[in-house]
Amino acid sequence: MKIVPLAQLQAPDEGVRRFSPLGLSMAGMLTAEAAAEHQQHTITSAELVEAVPGETRASFERLRTLHSHGILCYDAFTAVVDLAPLVADLALRERFLAFYANEVPVIDRDGSEQLVRTNAVGQLVETLKQENLRLGDWPPSEQFQGGFGQLLRWARRHDLLSGQRARQSEQWLQRARNRIAHPDGHHVLTPVTSAREIHDLAEIINRLWGSRTAGGRLYPAPIQREVLALGVEEDGAGSICLAQALGDYGSLLHATVLLVRGVPGDDLFEFDVRYENTRFPAQLLWGPGSYPDALSWLAQHEPRSDTVEYLDRWFVIRRAEGRTELPCRLEVVAGRPEQERSGHWSLVRADSPNDAFIHVKYEHQPFCGPCQSCAADGIAAGAWADLITVLGERGVEITPVVAPEARMPGRWRT
Repeated sequence: MKIVPLAQLQAPDEGVRRFSPLGLSMAGMLTAEAAAEHQQHTITSAELVEAVPGETRASFERLRTLHSHGILCYDAFTAVVDLAPLVADLALRERFLAFYANEVPVIDRDGSEQLVRTNAVGQLVETLKQENLRLGDWPPSEQFQGGFGQLLRWARRHDLLSGQRARQSEQWLQRARNRIAHPDGHHVLTPVTSAREIHDLAEIINRLWGSRTAGGRLYPAPIQREVLALGVEEDGAGSICLAQALGDYGSLLHATVLLVRGVPGDDLFEFDVRYENTRFPAQLLWGPGSYPDALSWLAQHEPRSDTVEYLDRWFVIRRAEGRTELPCRLEVVAGRPEQERSGHWSLVRADSPNDAFIHVKYEHQPFCGPCQSCAADGIAAGAWADLITVLGERGVEITPVVAPEARMPGRWRT
């Protein structure tokens, strides 16, 4: 190894200086001071909630420190990405022990349950082996080894992790964890990748301790919906505005109006009461009806905005005559006449209707279980009565909703 002067070790890396708030710049560079400030700004919002214990917190802060020092050593960004799965592993282990308050229920060879006091997952695994015990909260057919993948599955069974798209990121994290132990070669990663990994790691850790991230990429908090007016004009054109501003839209005087709770920015031009066409859940409040009647209903009822959960939603999809219909809500199908509930149905959990549709449309196999090809979890398939039975076994109650024929014209319909 060549010994270099301290001044050279302290020299800002020119590659880092090319990463600016506007993206990668090949034409110029930030000053060293601006580059150092920018890299710290990219991770400043990745904070852990107070409930996260000290060992996990200290390991996470080490990654943020490494990222901040990347201005002096570009390889620090790669080190952050490589170490992040190990910090997630530690977080899972600490959460596992905290979940049981360090007293884990186990079952002995006679089938009796007892508690094992432990301060480490590795110590618990050794006790299980030496005393021929098995974890009480674990499938009997599989031996608990305390591995990263097993702890991820355990966290999902206890709803400490959620969302089907996040599940795919968790699987990637598991593969990354394995690559650290069995590397195939040298690699170099960017400040952008490092910052994203820190933010994702913060979301994972916070979710394990019961907190979700507003606007998060993996475990977003429930999203706010506003009361919106959707108008279908006489020529078939669609319009959308905040319901509180509907009185200012005299151009909708002869339009058919729907009042809904929806997320501004979602593709509400595709809204259809009978099907799930929008990314986020949209709720019909009133309509269809005339413009004056819509104003009257708003004045009388004064509906408010709300927040709605949109991860791990239930969707049902019917296949008929070789055609895959659009996803529906359980309540809407339950409210249809019996003859409209015939045919072959698929029950899927997904974070968006499009994810559920892809799983059924392209017949991903195996259908049931978390899909390895897409962000969906196949639950059951068969007649409508079969799905109702499965939902009942899971404790899901359905209140039928009679949905009127009401939809927007759509951007792409002809």
